Amino acid sequence: MRLTLLYVIVFALIFVGHGYAELYQYKDSEGVIHYTDDFGSIPESYRNNVKIQSEIKSAPPEKKEDKESGRNQQEDSKEQSAEKSQVKEKDNKELLEKRQNLINQRKALQEEYKQLKEERERLLNNPPDDSAPAAQKREYSQKVQEVNNRIETYQKKAEAFEKKVEAFNSKVDEQSKSK
Repeated sequence: MRLTLLYVIVFALIFVGHGYAELYQYKDSEGVIHYTDDFGSIPESYRNNVKIQSEIKSAPPEKKEDKESGRNQQEDSKEQSAEKSQVKEKDNKELLEKRQNLINQRKALQEEYKQLKEERERLLNNPPDDSAPAAQKREYSQKVQEVNNRIETYQKKAEAFEKKVEAFNSKVDEQSKSK
């Protein structure tokens, strides 16, 4: 019984332990572009203008064009870039909000796991003696069953959370590929 409970807890840890990596890009007040994988290291004043990337791409070589058609294309390109930039900013803000939501959910799952682990330890360290009354043994078994039920519920939450993280990561990858 104790061994089964231990396996369930370890299994639950595996689901919460998986993470995801992102690369954040922001430009400081001097125009210097910075990259980091730690959102918390970005100064508060720059967080609204963060771009999320999963890879850094090199720019394609510029093509030589004649001056007149180049000017028209440059003007069109600037307009398109401005429109794309507005869409990307909106998408980035939405992704940042979703990311923060996922971080909060992960923290809640980790706290729930911590509580389950503590409760499990209390039960494992205080089993009734063989000479204990049957009522005390039943009460202990009932508590163990309750913890096991909570662990099962926790595992389902952790699995659902991992699916959300996978969907989020897919969206980030999709968005970075369209850049």
